[in-house]
Amino acid sequence: MEEPTSPVVKSLADVEFVFFDLDDCLYQNDYRTERILTEQIGNVMKSRLNMEKHLAKALYLEHGTTIRGLLNTKKVKPGKELMDIVQEFHDVDLSDVKPAKGLRDMIQKVKKRRFIFTASIREHAEKCLERLGIADLFENIIDAHACKYYSKHSDQAFRTAMNIAGVKHAHQCVLMDDSMRNISTAYHLGWHTVCVGKKDRDGNLKDPQYYDFFVDSVLELPSIAPELFKGVPLAKHTGLRGGTLDIKVYSRIVFVLGGPGSGKGTLCSLIEENLNAHHISVPELVDAAKAEEAHPYFRELQELHASGQPIPAQTLVDLILHEISLTDGRNFFLDDFPQNEEQLRVWFEEV
Repeated sequence: MEEPTSPVVKSLADVEFVFFDLDDCLYQNDYRTERILTEQIGNVMKSRLNMEKHLAKALYLEHGTTIRGLLNTKKVKPGKELMDIVQEFHDVDLSDVKPAKGLRDMIQKVKKRRFIFTASIREHAEKCLERLGIADLFENIIDAHACKYYSKHSDQAFRTAMNIAGVKHAHQCVLMDDSMRNISTAYHLGWHTVCVGKKDRDGNLKDPQYYDFFVDSVLELPSIAPELFKGVPLAKHTGLRGGTLDIKVYSRIVFVLGGPGSGKGTLCSLIEENLNAHHISVPELVDAAKAEEAHPYFRELQELHASGQPIPAQTLVDLILHEISLTDGRNFFLDDFPQNEEQLRVWFEEV
């Protein structure tokens, strides 16, 4: 096979969601960590389940993942037994997971919503991201747990990722991945694709049939996909408490106040329709966050609602800034905010 190249020049101007694979993509160590994980899975199957090591690969090939194969063949039961085994599968030495120079700076400059989409489990991903120094740069981790242990290269896993991220259209997504099976699924579902690394773990050159772009390293992303680095900067901790938002990049943020039935919503809708502005109804924003389990503030808002407590000013301001950080725009009309002096005080402290 010829040396892989980016097959055609394509634009990522319509991309709003960037999904990064983790292992052998955000870090590269010649697949050493993957080989360690493969060996560990075989060892655990032998010690815990009295199964021969080679059956791990057989289950993977037949069922998409070893874990799904164990479930389908009833070798393990859902629940604590499954969780214990999955944790043991990933209990490995991660000393070879090291960040490339400039990785954090590059990812911070991506002006789209950023997610980790991994075939491993969240606990493994979090440990790796901590070692790479980038754990705070992603909105969420979509892992094997979230995908019900179906293979990452299955349609189900990709649809789960889209549902969790709130994606409406496949063409809004781009996948950075080293696996051609994952790249192929993404491509056929209508995602944009970036293949990372020339060769697979067996040393074979990768087939350029299903990727839009090719890079040796994710650090090359700015050169092949400059569209991802344009737009309004996101919060440093997109979707997470504790981030900062450079509010100076916005032309104006307007508070819209008035009594019930005064026409605030109607006015804001007209402004949004006819001018370059975004209408954020704060009460509707709160209701939406309480209804969406994947939302970063879902659990906190649900607990406050269940206990009958009002939403603290800090939480409300964080929620609004989170919403602004996800919107590619410069003018915002905040409908029904602030409602008291405490909210106003916290707003100006944060902004």
